[in-house]
Amino acid sequence: ASPKEGDSKGNNSAICGTYVDSNASSASKSSSGGLAVASGLSYSTRIATRTIVRKRCIVRIMLKKNALYVVATPIGNLSDISLRALDILAKVDVVAAEHIQNSKHLLAAHAITAKLISLHQHNETAVADKILALLNSGKSVAVITDAGTPGISDPGAILVKRIREQGLPIIPVPGANAAICAMSAAGITNPH
Repeated sequence: ASPKEGDSKGNNSAICGTYVDSNASSASKSSSGGLAVASGLSYSTRIATRTIVRKRCIVRIMLKKNALYVVATPIGNLSDISLRALDILAKVDVVAAEHIQNSKHLLAAHAITAKLISLHQHNETAVADKILALLNSGKSVAVITDAGTPGISDPGAILVKRIREQGLPIIPVPGANAAICAMSAAGITNPH
């Protein structure tokens, strides 16, 4: 089924739909392209079928032009990225990446093609000027690192400082946090 948009006014809206894995076996699909829901299927087939179809709601974001998006990336599993982050990475004009090859891998895993420029600890000051020029020309830019949040033990802080000094919008997009993940699985009963 194709996604249906929840709000036709052009505002941020939720888009929901059922997505069927095209690699699913034909035995698990009905002739209409949906999944066969038959009580005659074995339990293991029904469980496998559930993994083929996913219901997804994606919030579609109206990007601000001339804004810098500071986007957190997964710290381990490529699936640990928010739908909002994926939407932003797909829509910005340019993605400034710590290492382009690593970022291509992340973006390809989510079928995102984007113009990439390199921003790392050795060129951050020079690239900040280029990004500032892009923002001043009305472009939107996302900055990402190999894993985690830009500016936190990774490049990005110098860029953010330069953009902030110019009074341009900076929009953080949160993501996975290793410390919080570890704490949640530590069994601490009184975390206060």
